[in-house]
Amino acid sequence: EHWCILLGCITAVIAAELFNSAIEILGRVIELERHPNGKAPLDIAAGAVLAVSIGAAVIGAIVFTARLIELFG
Repeated sequence: EHWCILLGCITAVIAAELFNSAIEILGRVIELERHPNGKAPLDIAAGAVLAVSIGAAVIGAIVFTARLIELFG
């Protein structure tokens, strides 16, 4: 049902945040001064979290809008 879709979206966003945190920690360990391109993976990981979050928000809006239309329609 719809709760499965929402749970999947929530899990995807949490997983993306965890991957982003891991990449940030690795970025600090690498020391960005020694690697001038070391900031790019941090930006890409943050962009991935943003993309997953936007997708989850759109899916949530679709699910809840459909449900509200069912209830009040």
